[in-house]
Amino acid sequence: MTSDPEILRAAHRLIGKHGEEAVGHAKKWAKECREDGDEEGRGVWLLIIKALDELLSEAPPEDSSIH
Repeated sequence: MTSDPEILRAAHRLIGKHGEEAVGHAKKWAKECREDGDEEGRGVWLLIIKALDELLSEAPPEDSSIH
């Protein structure tokens, strides 16, 4: 699991705002950074994408219920 608190906070905020579409948004912003020559910004977005993947894979399916 990603341990950087700022990266995790950003990932949680994106999930709260965009749900499962958060990864798509983050990939778009990483691509924009690459196109702008901002490799540092792109690196941050890649870390956020990794955290999003980890967090979303840990989440139980929405339709799961405990009986």
